[in-house]
Amino acid sequence: MNLENLQADEAERLAYSEGYPGTARLFARIADLQKALGEALADIEGLQHELSIARYERAYLRGDE
Repeated sequence: MNLENLQADEAERLAYSEGYPGTARLFARIADLQKALGEALADIEGLQHELSIARYERAYLRGDE
């Protein structure tokens, strides 16, 4: 079975069950990085939204532009 075709957490479990702990640890790290990336992207999207609101308030509510 090609572990690259599985989700990282699934590949980790399979690698452990097949007796490849080093490979499993690498897939665990990949899963952690994917989670961190998803959280960072969500934070960026939230900041973009807040920036949009701030720009709107500056331009239309205060009449600066």
